[in-house]
Amino acid sequence: DSTGSFDFWLVPSDGGGQRVVGIAWTPGLECGEPKIDQQHLALFALANDLMEKITHRAPPEAVNAALRALIREVQAHFKDEEELLYRRAPSQVEGHKQAHARLLREARRLSEGLAHGTVSMRELAGFVVYDMVAEHLVQEDTAFFRSLRLK
Repeated sequence: DSTGSFDFWLVPSDGGGQRVVGIAWTPGLECGEPKIDQQHLALFALANDLMEKITHRAPPEAVNAALRALIREVQAHFKDEEELLYRRAPSQVEGHKQAHARLLREARRLSEGLAHGTVSMRELAGFVVYDMVAEHLVQEDTAFFRSLRLK
């Protein structure tokens, strides 16, 4: 698939309907920057580990440990990505940095909320699948790096 789409793994939900349990990487998600593509693939694996823990109703401590592992890798990825942007598209770095800061703030808020029992697994799953993976890694990063290749 060259459209930058990705697949979800779905299972029946307790309340009817379906719920996401995983996110499948496809070659169409590659942005063309080998280091970024490798990191994105690793982040998908960490996101899937987290989703598996949520789906199998792991204890909140185990879910939070998986979330913190994802946050660490996302933070390192964002740093590498921003350094690459400084070299390739310096005028666009600030907006991307702000998006990164928002995502990290929200991830840390969710981690803290999990530790205190004030965040639902549904809220966490929505953030990981939609905000972090679908919106940022897939749509923003893939489109952005592909546009750099065309210049």
